[in-house]
Order: sequence, then structure tokens, then C-alpha cells
Amino acid sequence: MKRAMALGASSAVSNRRSALLAIADLPTPAPKPDTQWSRARSLSAVPEWYSVTKERLRGYRALAPGWNGEGALAIEAAVIERVLELLVLLRDADAPKLFLSPLPLGGVGFEWEAGKRELTLNVMPDGTLEYVRADRDGAIADGHLDLARDAIRRQVSWLRGEL
Repeated sequence: MKRAMALGASSAVSNRRSALLAIADLPTPAPKPDTQWSRARSLSAVPEWYSVTKERLRGYRALAPGWNGEGALAIEAAVIERVLELLVLLRDADAPKLFLSPLPLGGVGFEWEAGKRELTLNVMPDGTLEYVRADRDGAIADGHLDLARDAIRRQVSWLRGEL
């Protein structure tokens, strides 16, 4: 009886081992790209201006009406959120260090000087994005931009003299 049980147990182990080997022989599916983390950056890759600018922007939330002593409007939370979206796009476009300032009409302005070029981006109180580009040769362009990756990359490329 003991011998029959031992043979049965041995047979069960053998069957289990065969099943595991059969599973191991199945093709392994290719891993799917992790879209959530595919664009993640290491902290060392985040430019210093990005963190400093985000911190400065936090202070803009506390600006009361009349913050400039001349009737300036407060900066609404929706504008701050729009500015944060723009900051991410600028970071991803490898924009150079910028100068950030509150605008008396309730918006937020970004400014750069690079060589012979100057660029200003303004997030207006209604959430629109305006730009002004100027070079030292006197050429000026202005208008509205979509808050989109390609549009922001074009502005940064222009600032760097790549366009």
C-alpha cells in the first residue's frame, strides 16, 4: 500500500513537472510600453529654473487685488493651472532659464533673452496664450498660440536661433 502511494505521489510530481515545463516553453509576449512612465525624467534631468519658477508661482496665488499699488487684478487659480501646463511644456522643450512676472491684468508673463532674440509668452486672465518675438534687427512678430507641445517647441527653437 505504501509503495502504491509512493508511486502515485511520484506520478503526480512528474505530471506537475511536465506541466511546468510545457508552460515554460510557451512564447513570452513582448512587454507593452508603459505609457504612464515612458516620459518620466530623473530629478537630475529637471532644469533648476523649473523648480524655482514653480515655487515663485505659488507666491502669485497669494497676490491680492491691487498687489502693485495701482489696481492690479489678482491671479485666478485657473490662470495658475494654465501656467503650470505651460511650464511642463517649456521644460519638455528644454527651454532656457526664464524670467517670470505677474501681469497687472491678472495674467502671468514669461520672458527670455538669448543672443539677439527676445521672446515673451503671456498667459492672459481668460487662459489664452499670447507671444511677442523680437530680434535686434528690428523684426517683431506677435499673436496667439495654442498651449500645445509643437507650438511651444517652435517658440523655443526660434529663441535658440534654430528657426
